[in-house]
Amino acid sequence: MLRFLAQRIMPRARVHRLGMTTLLAGLLLAVLAACTITIPLPSAPAPATTPPTATPATNAVDDFVARLMLALIERQYDTLQPMMGNPFAIGYWRSEGAELPPGVAIAQLRTTLLAPSAALAFDTTTDLTALLDGVDPLAMWGPDVHAAKAIYVTGLGPERNDAAILMVALDPSGAPYWHGMLAAPGGFEPGELPPPATPTGSATPTATAQPPPTATLPATGIYPTEVRYIRVLQNVNVRNGPGTQFSRIGRYETGQVVDVFGVNNNGTWWNVRCPNGSVGNCWVTAERDTTLPTTPPGPTPTHTATALPPPGEPIRIQFPPGGVSASVRGSVQFPTQAQYVLRALENQEMTVEIFSPTGLANFAIQGVSDRRVYKRLDDETRSVIFRLTLTQDYLITVATRGGLTNYELRVTVITPAPPPPPPPDEPIRIQFPPGGTSASANGLVRPPQQVRYVLRALAGQEMAVQIASPGSLANFAITGVSDGQPYKRLVNEDRFFSFVLPMTQDYLITVASAAGAVDFNLSVSVVTPGPPPPPDNPPIRINFAPGGTSATVDGGLVAGERQDYLLGAAAGQEMTVELYADAPNTLLAVSGADGTVFKRGAVGGPTFSFTLPATQDYRISVIAEGGATNYTLVVSIY
Repeated sequence: MLRFLAQRIMPRARVHRLGMTTLLAGLLLAVLAACTITIPLPSAPAPATTPPTATPATNAVDDFVARLMLALIERQYDTLQPMMGNPFAIGYWRSEGAELPPGVAIAQLRTTLLAPSAALAFDTTTDLTALLDGVDPLAMWGPDVHAAKAIYVTGLGPERNDAAILMVALDPSGAPYWHGMLAAPGGFEPGELPPPATPTGSATPTATAQPPPTATLPATGIYPTEVRYIRVLQNVNVRNGPGTQFSRIGRYETGQVVDVFGVNNNGTWWNVRCPNGSVGNCWVTAERDTTLPTTPPGPTPTHTATALPPPGEPIRIQFPPGGVSASVRGSVQFPTQAQYVLRALENQEMTVEIFSPTGLANFAIQGVSDRRVYKRLDDETRSVIFRLTLTQDYLITVATRGGLTNYELRVTVITPAPPPPPPPDEPIRIQFPPGGTSASANGLVRPPQQVRYVLRALAGQEMAVQIASPGSLANFAITGVSDGQPYKRLVNEDRFFSFVLPMTQDYLITVASAAGAVDFNLSVSVVTPGPPPPPDNPPIRINFAPGGTSATVDGGLVAGERQDYLLGAAAGQEMTVELYADAPNTLLAVSGADGTVFKRGAVGGPTFSFTLPATQDYRISVIAEGGATNYTLVVSIY
């Protein structure tokens, strides 16, 4: 749809770029002084398809523009997203564009035009029609868009040399919303125009990321891929940009299946769903030994239908005998729709999911008898699960906003098992094997119930507790039974916790989940720490390269040998230490120059992260407890 941006704007090649004469501060003060900021924000408005029912007052549009400018300057992404149209149009000067869901559009803008180094400046003096060589910016968006205001902004992008024209339009009720933008990397400069793009057929899905074939893609942009899911082959960091130079903001565990929304410019990083469930600027590496494309999670489809419904009559989805899931594939082209119907029973649980190469296909659900709408098309969720309140037919309508779109619709209906009986009043006692210092327990926790464990330990010993679960949904709390003292609360999101026990008593470990039933594995170790052995080798100081945030060192040890490393760091930073060793039982220990022990070699695994409490030298020790070994040590500080 956005090809009109190239075709309508580009017939004339001579364009003059005018300088900015009004400073941002003056413009904002003038706009804010002339408006009363009382108009509510639109809730993800869709592009208008009928003329607005009322013409808004000029100050209503100006008020919206002022709030839009302020939110852009202050990078208030939570405010910007509900101001955007759905879909949100992004066009590029002398090129094509795309229509994106607001969440994906925000993620792309954050990494390109709204980069942290960008210095936005708004200009009201430039003649935008002259800038576009005679094309009125209010008339370039098509007859169904009721454009109200065009805003010229410069200083965008990492190099501050990009520009854009923001378009504010009116929805059918006459309320303003941010419809889209025409971006110009390097500014609206004259140049030789490329020939119009020739439409091509649908891309053939591949097992690897396929970014658009061009040598000028911004390195931090989000580009389409046929891959919809990846499986994590080994624990992987989630970063806020496509590269190890970006900050670590989360982690996915081995075996997890993660939604994919795009790739970077050369297909080496996946843009994925964030660990907190949101869609935005979250990236993991595409290295094949770490992540691989996979099929969607959930029950395997047991039935496939390929025909589109005849006009006015939906296709009935039938499960095979004994089956609980079905999948249908088809194509839908805007503005037509495809409809399906299936019968399900009261108190059953229905899951509906849709997958399309561009993410543009969506669905709505409505009860045929009660006429109740369970999901609307303007709801951007592509997967929904709900408990059925009535035995009836349920109508599923598939639609798209972006031309011809292939899709796969999956429906699963199950009869949930009755809730398990409440847990016994007495917690489960954890017993270590003779001579052992650790034990683990597997279980299932279903909110609002909790699973409780108890073990006895001595004052001065060190206890370490770690929990693992799909999606990291399960968490734990630790409380002293005799003193009643909470040592870790459920609001503490750490899934690993260690501390020195202040007294001899029973310690209660409570496992809970905030987001549905989940399996978990709980590991507990209790050791009696001894004085650290003297180092076998003189310590080696680690230095980062100028501007770097991590360093890698290699080494080798004979059985029983130890090597210490020193690294100076400032309070408040976060340090991550990762040890990769050939021999098993190669231990990692971390302590401070002030004598504080942050991780003992016998407690925890080969990876450790913590926030630095003081500015000082930190000692990182590698101990060959299990025999001679070669190793690699990676230290990162953010």
